[in-house]
Amino acid sequence: MLETDTVASLCAGSITTYSLYAPRFLTQLHYTQLQVNAVSIAAEMGLYLLVPLFGYLCDRYSPTPLSLLASFLFGGGYLLAAFIYKAGPPASSEAPEAHGLPFSLMVCAFIAVGAGTACMYLSAVATCAKNFSRGKYRGLILALPIAAFGLSGMWQSQVGANLLYEHLPDGQKGDVDVFRYFLFLGLLLIGIGLLGALFLRIVDEEELIDRGVEELERSGLLQDSEFFSAQNGRGHHNYGTLHQDDNDDGSDVDADLSESVVLKKQQEEARLRRKKSWLLNHATSSFLSDRTMWLLAAGFFLVTGPGEAYINNVGTIIPSLTPRTWTGPPPAGHASLHVSIIALTSTIARILTGAISDLFAPKPNNKNDNNDNNNHRTTEPNSTRNPTTLSRLSLLLPSAMLLSIGFLSLSFPVLVPDNPSLLPVTSALLGLGYGACFSLVPIIISVVWDVENFATNWGIVAVMPAPGAALWGIVYSVEYGGHAVGDGPGGGAGGGAGGASGQCFGLACFEGWAWGCAASVALAVLLWVWAWRNWRRRDVPV
Repeated sequence: MLETDTVASLCAGSITTYSLYAPRFLTQLHYTQLQVNAVSIAAEMGLYLLVPLFGYLCDRYSPTPLSLLASFLFGGGYLLAAFIYKAGPPASSEAPEAHGLPFSLMVCAFIAVGAGTACMYLSAVATCAKNFSRGKYRGLILALPIAAFGLSGMWQSQVGANLLYEHLPDGQKGDVDVFRYFLFLGLLLIGIGLLGALFLRIVDEEELIDRGVEELERSGLLQDSEFFSAQNGRGHHNYGTLHQDDNDDGSDVDADLSESVVLKKQQEEARLRRKKSWLLNHATSSFLSDRTMWLLAAGFFLVTGPGEAYINNVGTIIPSLTPRTWTGPPPAGHASLHVSIIALTSTIARILTGAISDLFAPKPNNKNDNNDNNNHRTTEPNSTRNPTTLSRLSLLLPSAMLLSIGFLSLSFPVLVPDNPSLLPVTSALLGLGYGACFSLVPIIISVVWDVENFATNWGIVAVMPAPGAALWGIVYSVEYGGHAVGDGPGGGAGGGAGGASGQCFGLACFEGWAWGCAASVALAVLLWVWAWRNWRRRDVPV
């Protein structure tokens, strides 16, 4: 089961390779920088805005339909994008021989890709979280599919850059062949989605629901429940009872017994469904009414938005750092290098933070805290406290600061703008911080609010990167486009702006955006400190 979770996640993160082919949208399809960002934003919207719906379906109907849906969405999205790219520039562009398919179709294709990403990722992570909710190494096991998701961008970008590339007239290796790369991703992910539909299963889900209900009963939260009061008042006299006429001669006893067994089974299944629905609805209500959830979600918005914007735009940051007269490989490195660096460092951060959170995180303290209408449940009731403990917030806050430092390195001319060869260091810092945040936030949700409703809860918080990515993607596009005018001087990486064919060169292309991203992450740290203080006041071991 864990193997299927990991394999699905290892392929689901194809959208993180966007920077590999985003520059080709500029040069081959003659999209503007704003249109290039609009495509990535469409993917982010499809990925994140639908996560609560997909999480709701996953919690209530199992991961199987989600994985099957991912197969159709990925296949349709990437295959459509492949043929849109092959058709050439859209007729609305000013390029010669512009007779390709409309730009709006590319947007639709990437909405489907984003939605497929959400389905495949959520089905894998939710399966893992629920099946190993009481394991000793729950944090590490949950981090594995999350880490694999980040790693998928690394190996897929290398396949694109080193196997599916265009051959130049002189026989040298060119850029990625976008058409073949999209075909590869579409066919691969169709197969992985079908594999997940066959093998992703929640084990002993009834026991998981019963345990959640028992803990709510012990907490006293069920005393005023209309559902359980009705069940207790009604009793269980209807289950398996035979209503025979007194004059019955007993000749149909065997048939009646058989029918009663079927009836009893149907009634038990119906009651389980009602109990599960009640529990999950109660858990969602408690989650939404907890103010610390909103602090956690707001911080996630402020961190992931800048991170997503960097991942989507590093492919255009690289040429902006390249002097106009430069020949040869860009001094900042190729886009495939940065995609791989981000994927690798993100994977390392996710695994390390998951493992460390298991080894040193404070243990549950055997009591329910009902303040603010929230239910904090025990996960290991018989465990003892570690002599050395480290809150998960002690890992989350420094990880976020790594993101802020990475953006600051883009802001100061004496660092990356004047020394483009340092950009891989920036990508590494952002990968470490971004990966750790994406690992620790769902782990914190599973610890504070438990796992019965994990897919829905995590789905609600996972919406936040969509508006964040849209906001900072638009800021980047406006600043980049505002300086991509005329045939300005071809100064160095730190020089003035100016460019042709919608391209921009110099620090002015992204300086204000980088400062804003750094400030956004710093504000997120303050919000998470506030949430941490509330959890400590309520004695929630996080």
